[in-house]
Amino acid sequence: MFRPFQLAKLVKEVPAGDDWLFEMKFDGYRCQAEIVDGKVTLYTRNGLDWTKTFGHLVPAFEKLTKGSASIDGEVVAIDEQGRASFNLLQRTLHWGGPIVFYAFDLLEQDGEDLTSLPLIERKERLEALLGKRKKSDPIQYSTHIVGHGQQVFEQMCAGGHEGVIAKRPEAKYRGGDRSDSWLKVKCTRRREFVVIGWRTNEEGEDLRALHLAEEVDGELVYRGRVGSGINERLRPELLEAMQLIEVDKPPITVPREERRLGRWVEPRLLADVAFTEVTNDGTLRHPSFKGVQVPD
Repeated sequence: MFRPFQLAKLVKEVPAGDDWLFEMKFDGYRCQAEIVDGKVTLYTRNGLDWTKTFGHLVPAFEKLTKGSASIDGEVVAIDEQGRASFNLLQRTLHWGGPIVFYAFDLLEQDGEDLTSLPLIERKERLEALLGKRKKSDPIQYSTHIVGHGQQVFEQMCAGGHEGVIAKRPEAKYRGGDRSDSWLKVKCTRRREFVVIGWRTNEEGEDLRALHLAEEVDGELVYRGRVGSGINERLRPELLEAMQLIEVDKPPITVPREERRLGRWVEPRLLADVAFTEVTNDGTLRHPSFKGVQVPD
């Protein structure tokens, strides 16, 4: 039976001290594996039954226990660099291929509700249930480190991973809650992109987002748009600046679907943007606007 997930609260700073344990933040689909008498059901974060979608994992879960278990984890696809890639996961689920379930919590085992136990005890029981794992196994145990949070975070970011999850070892599992006992800290990248236009609302007014480009081998390449971080105070100021350098058509090739609500400018302004990665289609993932400037 599906039970609501405990959620992590997004914070900017890594918590310090040995009263936190740190796990890798995986870039995939949150998943709950329910096993009852050998029958496996795999649920998404919203409680949807994705057992067929995650079918590659089912045989491994069927062999895990003859009793019952409820396991919280993340379904990922691992790229050639050994990193979880959300874009690769989407392609793998569409075209087929190996996926991996990283298990990080055990909520029920053989009829016993474990959610009131401390996290560290639940993880010990989970590790014992999973046993020794080969690197090729589709189910893996999500390891953790107690303390040294900033060091763990920096290593994750340097390795190109998404970030860390900090958890209180003594905390109960609070399904449906985004409490202070689970915190997530994301690795972000930040650099300047050329502004090539803006996106309007359906009425062709206002400024909802900026269209961005980046110079690659001497040519500008479209990198998508950014709207997050542009507040109501900034919108009229940015719109006024855009209108002063507006042109009739985009200065570079832009996807057809972006042209309908697009207005275009001379590529004279630079936007400071934080983001998590450049996706396989060349656009920014999770972009956030930090500022704009005129280059020298």
